[in-house]
Amino acid sequence: MILEKSVIDNMLLKDVMDHDILLYDNRDFNLERATGQLLDKGHKFMMIKKKDQYAILSSYDVLSLHMNRKSLEDKWHGAIDGGMTIKDFIEKTDDYRYFGVYSNHVHGFVDKQKILSMYQQVDDENSVLITSILDNIHMAICIIDTSCRVKFWNKSAEKLYQISREIMYNNVLTDFFPTALLPTVLDTEKKYVDVYNLPREGCHNLITASPLYQDGILIGAISYDKDISEQIKITEDLKKKESNLEVLQKELQAIGEERYTFDTMVGNDPSWVEVVKLTRMVSKSMLNILISGESGTGKEVLARAIHHESTRSGLFVPINCSAIPRDLFESELFGYESGAFSGASTSGKVGRFEFASGGTLFLDEIGDMPLEMQAKLLRVLEDGEVVPVGSNEPIKVDVRVIAASNKDLLELSDQGLFRKDLYFRLNGIGVHLAPLRERPGDIELIARKFLEDFKETYGYRNLNMSDDIMLLLKNYHWEGNIRELKNIIERMVILSKNNGLHDISDAFLPDVIRNMAIKMKVGPSYSLNDLLEKTEKEAIQSALDQSSSKAMAAKLLKIPRSTLYFKMDKYGLE
Repeated sequence: MILEKSVIDNMLLKDVMDHDILLYDNRDFNLERATGQLLDKGHKFMMIKKKDQYAILSSYDVLSLHMNRKSLEDKWHGAIDGGMTIKDFIEKTDDYRYFGVYSNHVHGFVDKQKILSMYQQVDDENSVLITSILDNIHMAICIIDTSCRVKFWNKSAEKLYQISREIMYNNVLTDFFPTALLPTVLDTEKKYVDVYNLPREGCHNLITASPLYQDGILIGAISYDKDISEQIKITEDLKKKESNLEVLQKELQAIGEERYTFDTMVGNDPSWVEVVKLTRMVSKSMLNILISGESGTGKEVLARAIHHESTRSGLFVPINCSAIPRDLFESELFGYESGAFSGASTSGKVGRFEFASGGTLFLDEIGDMPLEMQAKLLRVLEDGEVVPVGSNEPIKVDVRVIAASNKDLLELSDQGLFRKDLYFRLNGIGVHLAPLRERPGDIELIARKFLEDFKETYGYRNLNMSDDIMLLLKNYHWEGNIRELKNIIERMVILSKNNGLHDISDAFLPDVIRNMAIKMKVGPSYSLNDLLEKTEKEAIQSALDQSSSKAMAAKLLKIPRSTLYFKMDKYGLE
C-alpha cells in the first residue's frame, strides 16, 4: 500500500526519542573521563546539562572535541517538549541535529537527521511501489519537471521507444523527441486526449497528457502513450490487399450508379467513334479484348463500359499488373489454400479469376506481368480452369478477359519480354485509344462533361467556365490525357467553391498551361491546332522517308505502330 507521510507528521517526539545516552552535569564534566566512559560502556551519545541548556554529543563529536581541544560553547541549546508533533518539530527547530526531549525533566533526545530519514524512507518505499505499479502498465509513461527533464520513464516506454530509463532520466525530453507533446502541456497547462503521434518510422501511438500540480503550483507533466502500431499495420494490410467484401461493395456501387456506360462517355473524334462502335458491337461476345493507349486515355473506363454492355451477371474485377509484387502474382490471380505458404491466411483466399467468374477480369498494364505468370495465364485462358496455390484441384471459371497496356506488346515480344502466343490470345479484338492531343475536337466536350459532373459532386452548380479558359485547355498538349484533364477540372471547381467564385479564374489553372499560353501567344487569330498538325505530319513523313519499314519509322518516332498507322491514315501519308 502507499505509505502516508501524515502518519509521521502526527507522531510525538517522545515516541521516537532515544534513551541510549550518558548524562553529565556541566559542573563535574571532564572531557577525557567522559570519552573513556563513552567508549567503555558502548553508548553512542552523551548529554551535558548546564542549568536549562543541554549539549548533546555523538561519539564522533566527543572525539573531535578531544582531538581539537575545543569547548562546548557552540553546542548549547534548550530542550524540546516531548508532546510536540514531528511535523511541528521539523518546521520550528533550527539547524542543530540533536535535541533533548523533556516532559517534566529531560529523559532522552531526538536525532533530527534520523527523523528526516524516516520521511525519506517513506518516499523511497512509495517510489519503489509506484515504479512497480507503473512498470506493469502496458502504456508508455513519461513524467517531466517544469524544465522538461525526464523524471520517470517506465518499462513500456523503454520497449516502445527503445531507449532505457538510465539514458532518459534527468535529460531534456526534446533532445530525444523534438516534437513531443509534453512541452506543449507545460506551456498551455491543458490536458490532451488521444493525440495521434508518429515518433519514428513504423511506430504509431495515441498520447494522453496532463499537467501535474502540487498545492496549486505546476510541477511538471505526465503522458500516457498507447501503442497502436499493430492496429495500424492490420489496417494498412487490409487496405493493400483489399478484401473480397470491399471489392464487392465497390463494384455493386459502381454498377448501381451506372457511371461507366457507353452513353456516359463523350467524343466526336472519328477514331473514338470507331472504337465505341466496335467495342459496343462485340461487348456481348466472349472475345477477349486488348486495349492499347497511353496512360490516362480511359482504358479502364472503356473496359467497364464493355462489361456493363455485356450484361454478364458477374462482377467487373480490376487488377493492376504493375502494382503486384512478383512473388504474390499467382496467389492474387488464382488464390491459395489454407497454410499454402508462410504468412498466408489460415482461411485461404479466393483469387481474382474465381471472384470474377461469370463477369469480367480487367488486367491493366498487362505488359508488366512476369514471363512465368504469362505462361500460367495462357493456360487458364485455354483451359478455363485455375488451381489455387497449395491445391491440386482445378476450379472451373467463366471469365471474360479485357487486357490493357500503354506499351507496344508486339515490340515487347520481339525483345523477349512478352509471350507472342499470349498476345494473340488476348487480342481477340484489339482497339487503340488515341491520346487526347490527337482528339482536339473532343477536348471541350470532355471538359464540359467533367465540369458538370464535378459541379454536381461538390454541390456548386452555379459555376461557369469562360471561352478564354476553354481555349487554353484546347491548346494544351495533354501529356496526361483525359486523366490529367479530369484532375485539372476538379481542381478548378474546388478552388472556385472555396473562394466563392462563380466564374472560374485562369489563376486556378496549373502554371504549365498558363505559361504555355504566354509563350505560344494563343489567340483567336492564331490556330495552334493547325500548327501542331502541320508539324506532326512533317515529322511523320520525314521518319517514313528515312526508314525502310513502318516498324522502323514507329521506333524512330517513339510511338506504337498502331498509332503510326492511325496518323498515316489521318494525314493521308503513304
